[in-house]
Amino acid sequence: MVAAVAAESQRDVIVRLHASTSSVLSALPQHSTRQEMRDALGAHTAQSQAAVLKLLAAQGIQGVRPLWIDNAIAVPNVTPALEALLAAHPDVATVKADSKVYLPRLQKSEPTALGEPLVTPQKNIAALNTGALWDAGVSGKGVVVSSIDSGVRWTHEAVVGNYRGVKDASGVWNHDYAFWVSNTTQKQPLTPDNADIYGHGSHTMGTLAGSGPYAIGMAPNATWIHAKAFSALGASTESDILAAAQWVLCPTKFDHSQEDCSKGAHIVSMSWGGDHTIDWFRAPMDAMLKAGALPVFASGNVGAFDCGSALEPAWYPEAIAVGGLGRSPTSYYGQSGKGPGQDGKVIKPDFVAPAVAIKSILSAADSGHNGYFDLSGTSMATPHVAGALALLLSSSTKATSSNVLAALRNTTVQHFDKPTLAASSCGNTEWNVFPNNIFGWGLPDVCAGAASFGVACK
Repeated sequence: MVAAVAAESQRDVIVRLHASTSSVLSALPQHSTRQEMRDALGAHTAQSQAAVLKLLAAQGIQGVRPLWIDNAIAVPNVTPALEALLAAHPDVATVKADSKVYLPRLQKSEPTALGEPLVTPQKNIAALNTGALWDAGVSGKGVVVSSIDSGVRWTHEAVVGNYRGVKDASGVWNHDYAFWVSNTTQKQPLTPDNADIYGHGSHTMGTLAGSGPYAIGMAPNATWIHAKAFSALGASTESDILAAAQWVLCPTKFDHSQEDCSKGAHIVSMSWGGDHTIDWFRAPMDAMLKAGALPVFASGNVGAFDCGSALEPAWYPEAIAVGGLGRSPTSYYGQSGKGPGQDGKVIKPDFVAPAVAIKSILSAADSGHNGYFDLSGTSMATPHVAGALALLLSSSTKATSSNVLAALRNTTVQHFDKPTLAASSCGNTEWNVFPNNIFGWGLPDVCAGAASFGVACK
């Protein structure tokens, strides 16, 4: 009985050090490379974590995971006595539970009717004027996009062509610098059938970078990679998400060796969040922005009349938050998370995009009727905007991570119907005065955005 009680009292914790990463990032020269940022953070955290790691080693603790993106250490199975010892250490700022994060619950849906193959973008993709930009020869080539989600069925016909992973002559897939899982020593090897049992990650990646016969994705020629941080039940932990954020910036081989920051993502799509409880993603977001990677978040599915309801991290000023549109590109998805943002002044969301009955990948099959289905929510809206940013980045050498957001904001479509059965005014902004806390800056028009960089698109 005593042993059982002791085991129950153990918990996984995150230990954060006093020496934060923000001072390191702010001290870096303006045009530092991603590798230089990684090296600076690595040196900083190695020094400040050394004494605590030595203490943990002396205690015989296994499975300790130092994190450089937030100067934190994930420690499993910590007893109350060890937790007290850590909390009292002079280098330690906080010791807290390794918190849980959950993806939105997916509504049951039958595989969708496919219809005829498409040459032009399907309806939700076309709403962002994507077809005109594709016709101008811009479809994401040269840009690396990533998501942090529940996995992706990489063999699906809509995403297999632009996946960074490669298959050898014997049919064996190599996922180096292409797919991340937290535990690479798990008994069950990664297969297409277990890569995304929950189904959320495949669907969102299809909208972000899918191609195939039904034109389901925004940036079909972007190279995509993925960090599988969420389980088959749609659950993750703070430590896994932090580790995933490190990986999308500086990917590794599948076995977590030989990190290479030059292979990192330019756009990171994240269709998850919490009710103002994920205050720990500030440092990773700052690192992403310093590295030139744009973080795009779902604003969340909330009460229709709840203002200030955009989920965290979407409500951070630095996040690119995405709300939802309804069944037409002029109607509002009432459950979309609304602003204002964290300080009560920042406009959130930044953009809106189609969110209802979006057809994309069903992770159960590679093609056909069982390979596609419809889902709704701001999770589905988010990869539209992530893909829009990817398209702009690929459109011109003038387009950079520091100016594509402004280009997209300055060229949005702002013709909407007044929200019904939902708030039409939030944070002292009305629905039809832009930007506002309902529609943000509006619906991206990727053709107009690219035209601002000199692309011949109309």
